[in-house]
Amino acid sequence: MISVIIPAHNEAALLGDTLNHLLKDAAPGTLEIVVACNGCTDNTAKIARVFEPSVRVVETPVASKTQALNLGDATATVFPRFYLDADVRVTAIALQQTAQLFQTQGILAASPTLRIDTTGCSWAVKAFYRAWQRRPYFHHGHLGSGVYAASAEGRARFDLFPNLIADDEFFRLHFHETERANAANAFFEIRAPRRIWGVIKVKTRSRLGRLELKKRFPKLIPRNTQTKRPLPLTPHAPRPVMSALLDPLVFAFIQLATTWRAHQQAVQGIHVWERDHSTRVSPSTASLISSQHHSNIGDPST
Repeated sequence: MISVIIPAHNEAALLGDTLNHLLKDAAPGTLEIVVACNGCTDNTAKIARVFEPSVRVVETPVASKTQALNLGDATATVFPRFYLDADVRVTAIALQQTAQLFQTQGILAASPTLRIDTTGCSWAVKAFYRAWQRRPYFHHGHLGSGVYAASAEGRARFDLFPNLIADDEFFRLHFHETERANAANAFFEIRAPRRIWGVIKVKTRSRLGRLELKKRFPKLIPRNTQTKRPLPLTPHAPRPVMSALLDPLVFAFIQLATTWRAHQQAVQGIHVWERDHSTRVSPSTASLISSQHHSNIGDPST
C-alpha cells in the first residue's frame, strides 16, 4: 500500500477528475488517499466525500497548502508517501511504478515523469514549455511540478512542512541528486495555461517561492549541488527551424518578466497565490464527474 496526500483549496473544478484518474485502475487496498481541504469556500470537500470510503477527507479552516500537507501527514499511516496537487492527472499504476524506485538502495525521493498538456494553448505557451522541458533540471531527478514522493527514511529528513510557497522545492532540496529518481515509464500530466499571461502568473509564484525559500532556509541551497554531467546527445526529437529560434526567445522573455514581478512582490511583501484559471472546468462539470463516479461505486467494471 502507498499513501497519497492531496492538499485542496477551492479545487471543486478539478478534484473529481483527479480522483477519478487516480482510482480508476487502483486495486482494492493498494492506495490510502487523504484529501486535505484547506480554507475552502466551495464544495471541494463535498466532491471529495463522494469517493469515500476510497478517500479519507480531513479539513482545516486555514487556507494554507503546507498546513494541509502537515494535516495529511498526521492522518496518513503508510509509506511510501506521495504528495499530489489537486489538479494533476496520474493513475494508481503510475504511482505504484514510481514507488518501486524506493527498492533501489539510496533512493529516498521520487516522482513519475512529467507530461504537459498544451492542447488549445497559444503558440507562445507551447514555445515556452518546449524550452522549459529542455533544461538540464529535467534530466537530473526532477521532482515537483505537481507530484513527489518520499520513503519513510526520506520523509524523516525534516519534521513539518514550513509555511512557505515552494513546498516542492523545499522537499527537493533535502535530497542530493543521487537520492532522487524519476520513473521513466510512469507519467503524470499537468495542464498548461492557455495564454501566456497565465504562464507568467504561475511562474511568478514559483520564482517568488524560491526567493522566499532562499531567504528563510539558506543552508538548504548548498545541499542542492548537482553533478555536472552532459545531457543525452538526443534528449528530444529535432525541432523545426522556427521553433529552434523562437522557443529560447519566448523562454527568455518569461524568465525576465517573472523575475521582475517576483522581486517586485518580494520587496512589497506581496505573497499572492496567483493561479491560472484557463484550464479549470466549471464546478458543475466537476460535480457531474463526481456524481458519475458515485453512481458506479460497487460496479466491478469501473
